[in-house]
This record gives sequence, structure tokens and C-alpha cells, in this order.
Amino acid sequence: MKRSASFGLAACLALATPAAARADILLSPFAGLTFVDGESKRTFGASLGIGSIITMEADVARTSLGSVTTPGFDLDVRSTSYMGNVLVRPPFGSVQPYGLAGIGIIRLSGRFELPFEGNLGDATKTKLGYALGGGVFVFFSPNLGLRGDIRYIRPFGDLRVSDLVALPTTGDVPAGQLDMTRATVGLTLKF
Repeated sequence: MKRSASFGLAACLALATPAAARADILLSPFAGLTFVDGESKRTFGASLGIGSIITMEADVARTSLGSVTTPGFDLDVRSTSYMGNVLVRPPFGSVQPYGLAGIGIIRLSGRFELPFEGNLGDATKTKLGYALGGGVFVFFSPNLGLRGDIRYIRPFGDLRVSDLVALPTTGDVPAGQLDMTRATVGLTLKF
């Protein structure tokens, strides 16, 4: 009788114990466009996330903002964002929509070049920023899929190309505040 009761108790405990939580690791290199100051600019980067319904993600993206010409030198300008995001998504099925919010660093940088001398140096300006957005994962197999993503990225405070150079300029860089909307597509590997 004691053996039957012990076996029954062990079986009930085994059934009552929750299954081990499974966290997905999502690696997504991407490319797309960033819309800033009414113009579209090329963007590329990658993100790495780990989690399930709540997924923690590290995202790095670089956007080429264009060139500035001054009377003495040229300036190639780019923006790089380093964001830590929280994604909320259903971790099952082949189509997984998600929403995200994050915080991180937005770095505006430029490389000064003299017309006949080459690289003269770099200038940078860094601000704390945030990201809001969403998208969808579409998996074709348990480990391979595509990711479409749209997010709004903005610095806290003011960040402009004129922060790098205060001389009169001409060029194709954004003149206003760096309010960026990024639209990307990428491959996703799930581990």
C-alpha cells in the first residue's frame, strides 16, 4: 500500500511540475532604409535576441547620412545606434508579430577628408536615445525565417549634423533633428 501511495504521489508531482522554459536565440542581420528629414538613407545592421514571450534584444545599426562639403574639406556623415530592446511576441507558430521598446545610444560621426590629402580625422557626438516599433517574424522552418521591422529612433535632446561642424556647408545630409524611422528586412536564424 505504501509503495502504491508513493508511486501515485511521485506521478502527481511529475505531472504538476511545469515543463522547462525554452528561450529562443534570434540572430537577424538586416538591411533597409532610414527616413530622416524627408529623405531615405541606406541602413544595415544586426540584432541578437534571447527569450520567449518577452525577448531581450541588442540591436546595432549604421545609417549613411550623406556628405557635407565646406570650403576647406569634405565630411562623410553617418549615424550608428546601439539599442537594448524588449520585444513582446508569441513564441509559437510560423508567423510571430511583435512590438518593441528600447533605450540606447545614438552616435553621430563624421570623417573629415581634405581633397588631396585624404583622411584628416573624425568628429563624433553621442546622445542617449530610444526606439519604439514593431514587426513580424515569418519562419519557413523551425530555424530559418525572415524579419520585417519598422521602428522610430530618436535621441533624447537635440542631435544634428551641425553639431559636428559649425561652418557653412552644402551637401545631402539632413539639416534638422535626427528623428529617424527605420524600415528593414532581414534573415532570422533561430537557435
